[in-house]
Amino acid sequence: MRVIIADLPPLFSDILARVTSAEPDIDLIEISQDCDLAESVRRSRADVVVTAASQDCGPVVTLLETYPHLRVIAIGERGRTGWLWELRPHRESLGELTVAGLNHALRRPRVRDAISLSKQE
Repeated sequence: MRVIIADLPPLFSDILARVTSAEPDIDLIEISQDCDLAESVRRSRADVVVTAASQDCGPVVTLLETYPHLRVIAIGERGRTGWLWELRPHRESLGELTVAGLNHALRRPRVRDAISLSKQE
């Protein structure tokens, strides 16, 4: 597994570097600050990005849309919490189809659109 650590405080980056170096199946390929993350992923063919969590999830969504195989782990400000972002197939039962139910499903916003709408409110 190829891992990039990006935009984390140096202490967190050092801890993650030590943790990943102890695992034979993890290849830490880059530690960087203020990098073009999309370019780093493209160039390195990373499988996982570990980065700082942000209120703006747009860059993570864009990264996952561009590189659907990628997983992103976002670490909270104090390092005590984290979130895993990944794309995967999604299936949801629509129940018994009605005209109203079908119209609702057709008009339902994509996740990215819903995120954009919530930012505007």
